Amino acid sequence: MDLIISDQPHGAQFSLVAYVVQYDNGILTCKGLSPPQDFKIGGAPDIQAGLYTIYDAMRSQEDCDCITVPGETEFHVYQPKREFQNVNIIDLCSGMGGFSIGSNLLGMRTSAFVERSALACDALRANFTSLVIEGDLGDMQTLKQLHVHRGNDFLRITGGFPCQGFSSQGD
Repeated sequence: MDLIISDQPHGAQFSLVAYVVQYDNGILTCKGLSPPQDFKIGGAPDIQAGLYTIYDAMRSQEDCDCITVPGETEFHVYQPKREFQNVNIIDLCSGMGGFSIGSNLLGMRTSAFVERSALACDALRANFTSLVIEGDLGDMQTLKQLHVHRGNDFLRITGGFPCQGFSSQGD
């Protein structure tokens, strides 16, 4: 569920998913999906209608449900899904890649790993050919980089959990 734009303070920066309806002279007309809401984005690039994740947008200073586009705003389009043939995995908090090992045996393909432990990232790079992003899921730059690698196959997200206290790696 995304945020309600009118509830955000003027100048607040945020990210959300929306359907771009049309582009007209630097203004995008958009529909938010969850919750349903209509809004406009000023100073926007000329992009095609479709579903997008909009990273780092800013609530305008005006008294309307408007967004402005500071220099760091990015628009990532959702590609239409292909017929069901492949399942693409994004493996979060990957550790040594155990979820991907099992999934790969079932014919699924891991497109990217996200892990913040440098030691685990070294192990992933040594054992897999997929992209390894060493970063934190709370960092917007990590999410932007990950979004590019989601592809248009059906998506499965796996997520690890911290090592138990008896692990030689610690928590």
